[in-house]
Amino acid sequence: MLRRNLVISVGFSLILLVSSILPQRLLFRPTQVLASDLRVNELTSPGSVQDDIWTSSGPAGGYGACLAISTSDPDVLYACSYGGVYRSTDSGVNWTRTTLHSTIYALQVAPNDSQIVYAGTPDGVYKSLDGGGVWTKIGLAGAQVNALAIQPGDPLTVYAGTGVSSQSSTEIIGIFMSDDGGATWQQTLTREIIPGVAEINDVKTILIDPSNPQRIYAGVGSFALSFDDFSVIFRSTDGGLTWTNLDMAEDIAIFSLAITPPGHIPAAVYAAASLNTIYKSNDAGDTWQKLPTPSGEYLWEFIALDPNAPNQLYVRGNGKQMFMTPNDGLAWTKLTLDFSPVEFLFDPRDSQLFASSHGVFRSSDGGATWQDAYYIDTYINDLAIDPLNSGSVYAAVDGGFNLAVSSDGGSAWDYRINSKTDLGAVAVDPQNPATVYAGMGWKQTNWIYIYKSTNYGQDWSNILIRTCNAPSVCRTAVSKIVVHPQNSNYLLVGTTNADGLLQRSKNGGSSWETVGTSTTALAADPQHPEIVYKGSADLGYVTRYADVWGGFSGSPSDITPPGGIGNIHDIVVDNAGQPYVAASDGLWRWDGVNWHHFNNLPPVEALSLAVDLATNPGDIYVGLRGYGVWWSQDGGTNWTAINTGLEVPYVLALEISLTQPKLLYAGTEYGGVWSRLAPSSGPAWKLLYLPITFK
Repeated sequence: MLRRNLVISVGFSLILLVSSILPQRLLFRPTQVLASDLRVNELTSPGSVQDDIWTSSGPAGGYGACLAISTSDPDVLYACSYGGVYRSTDSGVNWTRTTLHSTIYALQVAPNDSQIVYAGTPDGVYKSLDGGGVWTKIGLAGAQVNALAIQPGDPLTVYAGTGVSSQSSTEIIGIFMSDDGGATWQQTLTREIIPGVAEINDVKTILIDPSNPQRIYAGVGSFALSFDDFSVIFRSTDGGLTWTNLDMAEDIAIFSLAITPPGHIPAAVYAAASLNTIYKSNDAGDTWQKLPTPSGEYLWEFIALDPNAPNQLYVRGNGKQMFMTPNDGLAWTKLTLDFSPVEFLFDPRDSQLFASSHGVFRSSDGGATWQDAYYIDTYINDLAIDPLNSGSVYAAVDGGFNLAVSSDGGSAWDYRINSKTDLGAVAVDPQNPATVYAGMGWKQTNWIYIYKSTNYGQDWSNILIRTCNAPSVCRTAVSKIVVHPQNSNYLLVGTTNADGLLQRSKNGGSSWETVGTSTTALAADPQHPEIVYKGSADLGYVTRYADVWGGFSGSPSDITPPGGIGNIHDIVVDNAGQPYVAASDGLWRWDGVNWHHFNNLPPVEALSLAVDLATNPGDIYVGLRGYGVWWSQDGGTNWTAINTGLEVPYVLALEISLTQPKLLYAGTEYGGVWSRLAPSSGPAWKLLYLPITFK
């Protein structure tokens, strides 16, 4: 057994190749953790992980965006997110992912059939006739569809509101109408709403009056061409064929509309606007009045009315808050939540309240208490595996969530509630797996945060890194963290975008120095860890550092191929010391002299890479945009797609374990973490890193 105090000088070999007959737990032997502190080194039961099928059980959460309920069968609900559409058939208790994997901005269910659902995406309208089993794009290709509505008495008549964000042409901004279930569309409201004064940026919401379905309201955001005041609510009285601009004399954007149910007196329309404003009209939109809002509080732009108590108006608050007023704003009740609501709606039968957030939450008491029913569409920026335990994996989750941790190969997940959120990178110390580092994602600040845990992510301390000297803010994010495989004190942190830098610490993160420019990818040579390769997306450069840890005995070298390379997303180095580079123009490899561009892969963006360092030669895995994961066991001469069961085609992070059972993990774009047993032929050689100190 290796002694814990073993020290090897720089002059000796840094790596020993050990026969595969050695026990797996010798791999990356910790030098700073007592035996009593170590967890089980072998994963004896990988849970749902299967031999040749990808599975996913989390981490739960994601970006909730919208909700829709079936009026013909209110037990059926649909939820949309940045990752796709989810469906529940038991009133929101359980959810299943449908086959549409796209950012979704709007959902509507046909009033006469819970199986017919429409979805608004950044690229037109999709429709399913079987509850989400099969989706078909039915029109408005190239248009960002933010709002949908269906005529209650004529389910073939559909309205779509579009926006400016992803338009190829401003002519497809406005309101479109179809009277044949989406087969054909006609534009009934154009972008130019007041010539020379204002244009539509986004149609944000469309509301049909249930008492008079020919009367339709639309709330929009507008772009002012002058300082004149103008309205941003439109009304149609002929079923959407023509529209009238309702003069509210304010330059604001309307985000949400609500209307009292049929027969309610007085009939009223409510509008939630930007600038912390709520409007009410008692005369079908002819005149409007501002409602009082709670003092000292901020209301966001979403409202809903309880259909069984239509005087009760609910408004989304700032952060984890919701507000309710039973009397048009004269009194407000603040509901403090455990989640940040995005949109909410009511079950018309019993006023059960549903809220979309990182999942769907349900309340049967008007928002006083909640039950959660998560769906999975988390955005994974990075992954790290415990070097002693193939089932222990960490996921850096983007967008308001904590670090996700699984100890059983991805079958179950926990969040570290006291770690920081919106993570861009995560790394485990190879010499001491109890030490975990996590780095913040996109932040507009003069500082970038790195967080450190010495007890497997249970508790965290923060380390501040100054990444630029801009007078106001730095537009940057932590993209990669590398811990030296033999000396736990040595760290490299890459930050990206125009203000990003490469930072180095020689004392476990207590102090930092700049050693390079903007960094999106970072990898050390497994045979010679003093050699590090760096890539940059915004510059497209590949840099080789000959001695980045010890003080630059060799100067950094620009090894970018002639003619340049695409935006760089990831770098790995195989056992032969060859760096593979995943870039916007595909996969590249450098043999020390020449670059090779892999033209035997689908001609799409390469997003992520992993190399199995326990095999000889190393097996290479690459995540391709829209094509899932591909595997080569001969250095890239031949490739095989290994996507059985993988429902999300955009793989942003790939990691393969060092110990048995050999597990491969994929972190996806709005699809959580997926895992499977690696198809590698089996370990022939294993790397054993011994602790080292630098002189």
